[in-house]
Amino acid sequence: MKARAIHPSLVSLLTTAGMALAMASPAAAQAGPAATAVTPRAAPSRTLQAWNMPPAQVSTWGLGDAAAQALNAPFWGMQEITGGDSVAHDMFGNAVAVSGATAVVGASSANVDGRTEQGAAYVYTRQNGVWTQTAKLVASDGTSEDYFGYAVAIDGDTIAVGAWDHNSDRVDGGVYIFTRTGGTWSQTAKLAPGDQGAAISSFGKAVALAGPSMVLVGAPDALTCDANNENCITGAVYVFQDDAGAWSQTQKFSANETVWADHFGTALAVSAGDTLLVGDPADDFNGFQAGAAYLFRLTNGLWGETQQLIPDSIEEHGAFGSAVALDGNMALVSAAGATVNGVTDSGTVYAFRQSDGTWSQVQKLQGLQAATGAGIAFGASLALSGKTALVGAPWDSLTANDEQGSAYLFTRTGCSWVQQQRLSLGASAHFEDNFGIAVALDGGDSALAGAWGRSVGGNTSQGAVYAFTDNDSLFADGFEDGCM
Repeated sequence: MKARAIHPSLVSLLTTAGMALAMASPAAAQAGPAATAVTPRAAPSRTLQAWNMPPAQVSTWGLGDAAAQALNAPFWGMQEITGGDSVAHDMFGNAVAVSGATAVVGASSANVDGRTEQGAAYVYTRQNGVWTQTAKLVASDGTSEDYFGYAVAIDGDTIAVGAWDHNSDRVDGGVYIFTRTGGTWSQTAKLAPGDQGAAISSFGKAVALAGPSMVLVGAPDALTCDANNENCITGAVYVFQDDAGAWSQTQKFSANETVWADHFGTALAVSAGDTLLVGDPADDFNGFQAGAAYLFRLTNGLWGETQQLIPDSIEEHGAFGSAVALDGNMALVSAAGATVNGVTDSGTVYAFRQSDGTWSQVQKLQGLQAATGAGIAFGASLALSGKTALVGAPWDSLTANDEQGSAYLFTRTGCSWVQQQRLSLGASAHFEDNFGIAVALDGGDSALAGAWGRSVGGNTSQGAVYAFTDNDSLFADGFEDGCM
């Protein structure tokens, strides 16, 4: 079995959490840790009906075991999305973000004009339920092994793309800004840290937009030391703002509790432009690499820490803060390395709610099937929109195809989350597709899930993204139910 694929935001945390990684080169880091045995479980599938999409785009989805079938999940239409010029080993779908009817997909290992693993990003728009490619984005100064597209974010007509290894060896990194004018996307800025070249930073491993004119960049390997080059801490978030087309860094910060060997800034999520959730899955404060997550509030143009989130059950190597999602007064934080029913690396997601300015845990989420799955990394990716949540489990094995991956759909009634469906590629799944490596919700009636290990047309690990369309009004938005 080949090396297991790792979600970009999980590379550093799983290294520190004890999962063996072949780190001979940046490419090896993306390839992931050594594979572990996973018990195959059969998953029946159903053929879908088509909703507003050509017959060639209709595929199957897996219902999983009898417990999942009992959920009375609705049928979904599914479209396979690939890059127009993607080839083998592009790992298209390693990152995905959506804003309204526009989506952006990362392909961080794509070769560009002969430059190995420079990386690219693809833009799609949706019309009549069908996603169509409208642009391909590349860096104006891209070089080999930049991994452009490692992280992506979109807000309206603004896209941010991270290239964490730009300038090589994890020093510096870069983030590129693209804007849409008259339907055409063009690069309008390149962002670099103000302390550029000072030390390893991995700047751009995570990106988030707090509106179209503010970008937050995670640099989980960034070192910040005192004047004597002592008391160093690891991990930071950089803030950039646009002023009439000129972008400048306005802030760099870490959590008050951040120390050496943390990875603060591994995951970022913004809500309403003024609330930020940051994951630090290597934090040792509550146990060796147990992880942590922190909330920040934007006040008078500066971000300030307001609270550290601590789950009711936290464990060493649990990697709490692996992925984060935030919408209004509800937050989700995953611990992708958590042990469930005695099985390590099964993963758990914690739901928090804000009331009267204080965030408190309200629930612990575990997929019905994930609760007994070995090493499936439930919570490797998260998406949250209103009363709907999507949880990726990219190493899930539903059939004899190990690590084909899945994504678990939850909806909320009041303050309680209930699993509604387990999405997968069903009978069409391949070995190590890693479906669910990245997930996104558009806030309406569709969900996107990346499968960066998917072989397409005989091209190994070309990658694909799958768009699911709700046909039964399963999505629910808003907070009018008394929980918020």
